[in-house]
Amino acid sequence: MALIISSIKIPIEVGGETVNLICRRPTAKELSSFLSSRFVQKRNKMQSRIYEARSEFIDQILVDVENAQVQNAAGDVLEITKDLVLTEDDKRHLTSSLGDNIENWRDLIPLNWKASAAMYFEDQHQAAPDEEGN
Repeated sequence: MALIISSIKIPIEVGGETVNLICRRPTAKELSSFLSSRFVQKRNKMQSRIYEARSEFIDQILVDVENAQVQNAAGDVLEITKDLVLTEDDKRHLTSSLGDNIENWRDLIPLNWKASAAMYFEDQHQAAPDEEGN
């Protein structure tokens, strides 16, 4: 009997350690929307927006993180998890030090981690046989 898993733990290797991004299973519509949003056609030219699409997709399905830390404005090292609450000082400090607008714990996940996690779903989609079984 097959076991249905509600979340997927995607390991990301970072400096000899493993960070796990925990994502819920995307719906077929979410996955299809993500896959089609990676490239757009403008003025008869195909433009890549693959990194933006990957980041948006993972932000949509990311439910937690394991084994990742950040240093807040006071200098304390905090675990990045879904339960992390950032103060206004932390947000200002992290925005200035990371160069991106930081509003919540998802914003602390670097783009390259999100891209790696999104590639898991892209690879799964490409490995799946087409609808005709070919």
